Amino acid sequence: MKLTSSFIPKNNSAYGLFPLYTEACNKIDPIIAEMPSTESLAGNFFGRAIVSVCDTFAGLLATFVTNITKFNKSIKRSELNEFVQSNRMKTSVVCNNLKTILDNLKVYAPAGMNTTYCEAIDTLALIYIQLNAIETARTMQTSLQEIFSQIANGDKSASKHIASAYNYIGTVINGSKEAVMKCQKDFGSDRADTVVWNKVYPAVTDIKRSVDKLLALESRLQDVRKLADMAIEMEKIVRGIVDLVKDGKDIPLASKDVNGIGETAKRVALIFDSYSMAATRQMTLEHNTVLNINAIYKVMT
Repeated sequence: MKLTSSFIPKNNSAYGLFPLYTEACNKIDPIIAEMPSTESLAGNFFGRAIVSVCDTFAGLLATFVTNITKFNKSIKRSELNEFVQSNRMKTSVVCNNLKTILDNLKVYAPAGMNTTYCEAIDTLALIYIQLNAIETARTMQTSLQEIFSQIANGDKSASKHIASAYNYIGTVINGSKEAVMKCQKDFGSDRADTVVWNKVYPAVTDIKRSVDKLLALESRLQDVRKLADMAIEMEKIVRGIVDLVKDGKDIPLASKDVNGIGETAKRVALIFDSYSMAATRQMTLEHNTVLNINAIYKVMT
């Protein structure tokens, strides 16, 4: 029941985009590798194994909450929306009155971006749609609660729910793989942070289109708080499983189920990493768009 992660290139810079997943692999894989495949969870080793796996799972969720809320505790307006609302005339002049491509003008782009603004934003929009992160997190929270309740009641059907959760989250990852790979490619060069205008805005209307596209994605940044709240609830549930084991509860699981929980944790980490990557890219695109509106307005006036 191994996670196929072929869309994560094996280099340090790429793994830097997926810190939760990397941590999950480093901590969970050794636990699973040492675990016999035929015993039940009754033995002390299996008790320690499930505690270790669930502690790691809970720790990953806590880390996600800490990291994702560093830049977004309770966003009401994104940087771009705040700028547009405070600079309506300037934004209107740049977005509506620009009639010719400014060939020699140097504009800003996120470091490493090797595509146009509009294409980069479209890729982020696709990631958000395919991850469907709010619904995915809600489904996982419900699944974990069911697993906890079944373990607490000694219900052997917990094994089926673990497999179901694992398969569900895998379907989400496979569905978003192409867009996540595209995002890595879009930001995978060593290009400088200033470029000639037409490299990132090939059409005269692209500055307006990119502003409109980014504003349409603002709710995705606001969703960060919702995801953090659900991650907090999932952490509580997983730590509840740990408490059951430590309290000597007869756990109706086998080694394959511990493996399933571990692999599920890795997949959840990858989902959260992918959303964090997209949200971070979105914020850098917004910041550079604000810089560009100011630069273009200066030339126009």
